[in-house]
Amino acid sequence: MSTTWLQLLANNELIRSIKIKGQKVKIKLYDKYSDEENYRDIMGIFSNLHTKFSSFKNVFKRPIWRKDSIGLTLKDPEAFENGEQLLTFLVELANQQLTSQTHNKVKDKKERDAKPSRRRTYWRTLLGKGELFESLEVKNKEVTILLKKEYDDTKNRDPIFQMLRLLFQGSQQMSLFFCTPKFKQSEPLRLCLTDAGLQKTPIELLEILKDCVKEKKQIKRKPFKKLLAKGALIQSATLEDDCVTLSLVDEFKNDVAEFRKSLNGLYRKNADFRKAFLPITLHKSDKLDFYLQEDHGFKTSDEVCSALTLYAKSKRKKQENKITLAEPKSVQSEDEIEPESSFEAPTIPLPPNTAGANLKTIPQLPSFLDLKDLYPDNLDPLFYGSNVLIFSPLLSRTKSKEEMNSLGSTSSFKP
Repeated sequence: MSTTWLQLLANNELIRSIKIKGQKVKIKLYDKYSDEENYRDIMGIFSNLHTKFSSFKNVFKRPIWRKDSIGLTLKDPEAFENGEQLLTFLVELANQQLTSQTHNKVKDKKERDAKPSRRRTYWRTLLGKGELFESLEVKNKEVTILLKKEYDDTKNRDPIFQMLRLLFQGSQQMSLFFCTPKFKQSEPLRLCLTDAGLQKTPIELLEILKDCVKEKKQIKRKPFKKLLAKGALIQSATLEDDCVTLSLVDEFKNDVAEFRKSLNGLYRKNADFRKAFLPITLHKSDKLDFYLQEDHGFKTSDEVCSALTLYAKSKRKKQENKITLAEPKSVQSEDEIEPESSFEAPTIPLPPNTAGANLKTIPQLPSFLDLKDLYPDNLDPLFYGSNVLIFSPLLSRTKSKEEMNSLGSTSSFKP
């Protein structure tokens, strides 16, 4: 978000007036800022305020950018008495946002100065070398992972868990001894054992995890689309205005990011999906919040779930441009060609200087040849002169000099 526009809003130098008509709020800018090129950035301010402040979210619906105007939509048309009260509310929120940004910048700078810069940590490599886990504690079916001192930090738990989850998906050996990894931010790293894993000691389990790193296997993506089509993926849904919140079944609760990617692919391929939903964002979040179009037409959350199931079942139509080529006709030799009974030999007028000459009759032509093929450059036979040499594609042999003289004046033709 542009700090310049936020600063202008905080100083009350951006918005000239606000008119409220029912739920619609029309915003007029000052003349020097009233340009369609600026509308996207200015609407970005309201979108950020909608995300950051619950007071803004409780009053307004999610801001939607339009090319030709700037406006907001109220949830309650009686929330503000007039446009001036609404403008004061927006200015106060902009000042709060500026204050929090300044505070966060100072805080981040202090943290950067306090901690030295550290290179990216490759958790998978550290696990394979035995430099990540100190030991494992087994109690019933739960395995608590104790990290080395240099890596024992709450900030490292989430990336280490993600590494273990991907390792579980790509390793056949790990799935034999461990269950699907589940993680809570407030708890230490834990894994659950299968019946085969209960027979192993903590040292053996640690060696199994090291060996899983060396095992090479392609990670198979989970069939979210097939499960969604069967209705076996979504546990519950909540519809509020133009926002729907989904909840997955227990087996896939930790696969929120992968489900978003799968739903994003479905959004790009399905036109009906795009008519009802806004673009799917691929951000890191534990919640599955998706926004709908203004005219989505859904009344209950069950209708949204059934629509998602239909979108997953529908197949993408592929346009196949098939070109059908006609079979080539076999070309016959001159001896094999037989004249058709319905075809009559054409009568061609002779040149004036060849009257009484002994000309050979032009043989009858098959139906696939045109009369114009007998003449060079497709000249019309009604408009040739006396100095035209008649060519026939059927007469492949070379005429003798006497035969050519019998045709009269035979000056060479140069196309």
